[in-house]
Amino acid sequence: MGVAPQRIAELATNMRALQSHTILEAAYSAGISPNEYQGHGATVFEMTMKLAEVAAQRGPSIFEDLERQISNSLEYPVQLRPLHQNVIVNFGKVLGDLLDSVSHLDEAPHPKGGRTPQRLVEKLNNAQINGTLFEYAVRCRRDMAFIKREAEKLGFKGYSTLQKRLQSMFVTVVEQHRPREKYSPADQCRYFIDFLFERCVPADHQELDNIEDLLAGVIFDTVAHCVIRWD
Repeated sequence: MGVAPQRIAELATNMRALQSHTILEAAYSAGISPNEYQGHGATVFEMTMKLAEVAAQRGPSIFEDLERQISNSLEYPVQLRPLHQNVIVNFGKVLGDLLDSVSHLDEAPHPKGGRTPQRLVEKLNNAQINGTLFEYAVRCRRDMAFIKREAEKLGFKGYSTLQKRLQSMFVTVVEQHRPREKYSPADQCRYFIDFLFERCVPADHQELDNIEDLLAGVIFDTVAHCVIRWD
C-alpha cells in the first residue's frame, strides 16, 4: 500500500520550516541523494515536494524514516531562528491577554474534556476541509506547535486552559452564529478568527503582522487535540 498524497503534501509542508542543510542531512540519512530531488532553479516548494515524492516512491519504510527525521528536527531545532524568536515573544504577550479576555466572556463557560489527540489531517478530512484552507490549517498548526513549545520554555503558561476556553467558545459562539447546517468550515474558521481578533485581542496587539496566523494556529491546534469537536 502506497503513501497517501495528503501525507506526502504534509511532509513537504513540514520541511519548508527547516533550513536546507537540515533537509539535506535528513535526506542523506534516508538514503536519498540531492540529485534525486534538487533541480536547477527549483523553488523551495518544488524541492521539498519532490523529496517527499521520491521518499514515497521508495516505499513506506523510507518515507516513514524521512518523516520521522523531519519531525524530530521540528521538535528539537538546533537553534531558535531570529524570526521565530520575535514571533514567540509576541505570542507570549498575546497569550496572556487572550486567555484573560476569553475567561471573562459570558460565552466561555467551564468546558468538558476533549478526546484523544488525532492527526490534524484526519480531523480536516473528517470535516471535509480541503484546498487552500487545508494547507493553511496545516501550516498554522505546525508553526503553532513549535511556537507553543518554545514559548513555554520562556515561561508562558496557560495554553491548555486557553484551548479549553476556545472549546466552549466554539460551541456557544461559532456554532450558534455559524451553524454547520448553513455554513461551511471555512466560514466557521473565518468567523472564529474575526471574533477572537475583535473581542479578545487588545488594540496594541492587533497591529502585529502575524496576529491572524497566530489565532488560526491556536484554533487548529485545539482542533487537532480534539478539544474542539470539528468533525
